[in-house]
Amino acid sequence: MVVPLIKYRSPATSVIIITDFSNDAYFQRAICSGVTGYLVKEADIDSLRRVHTPAACGGVVDYLAVMIRTVYKGGCFLSPKISARLFTVQAIAQGLAI
Repeated sequence: MVVPLIKYRSPATSVIIITDFSNDAYFQRAICSGVTGYLVKEADIDSLRRVHTPAACGGVVDYLAVMIRTVYKGGCFLSPKISARLFTVQAIAQGLAI
């Protein structure tokens, strides 16, 4: 992984990973390396630009644009799939029903 080298040479640089890998070990390694955006693509990159969500959430979300805006403004972004898995793991660790 090249993220540690990027962060070493330019600590202020925000690194975004767009990947097919959704396994926990790869995600954990990326986060520990200092990435600020991690998006799991389930198909081609164009499909990220038109992901359909429930109408209550706005109908269509351009995850790629949201991620770039969020990271640009100093935040961090996790793929909805990864976020859901993290919340599930946390709930289980706290003994909450899912």
